[in-house]
Amino acid sequence: MKKISLILVILLLLLSTFSFANAQYINEATDVLKKMQIVIGDEHGDLMLDKNFTRAEFATVIVRLLNLQEKNEENKIDFSDVSTSFWGYSNIYKCVNAGYLIGDGDNKFRPNDPIKYEEVLTILIRILNKEEPNMNWPDDYISKSENLGITKNTNLEKKQNINRGNSFILVY
Repeated sequence: MKKISLILVILLLLLSTFSFANAQYINEATDVLKKMQIVIGDEHGDLMLDKNFTRAEFATVIVRLLNLQEKNEENKIDFSDVSTSFWGYSNIYKCVNAGYLIGDGDNKFRPNDPIKYEEVLTILIRILNKEEPNMNWPDDYISKSENLGITKNTNLEKKQNINRGNSFILVY
């Protein structure tokens, strides 16, 4: 019984250390991104760090991060689930035309769906111009991100919805 108790105490200490470290990285990332006005929060300044990040919200962060401007092109995005009146249309348009975001292959963008870990990594690889021909999605993008140090200070897995706090670490 003492061994089990000791093991549980050690596990709790390790988990709390990781949780504290992760919170520290989230705070550092959000402080910098807030100062740069890349992340703003709601009307009270709350960044809702534990809330899932939607694909449209992430597009907005990318537009602010890169200061993407609309090009004077006739290229319209043609996703059946994103109308021109949708609040994030302009940001999605800018990211799609820059080549950072794509739809799901079924003529949909899924703007209100939570963004997945591997989707964020893929976007960041494209932004860094590190995408290579014949990369297999998502495994090659995850590996490339790990090799580039993008995933440092995170403990996330593919197919996992990413919350706002962890996405800020990756962007930072």
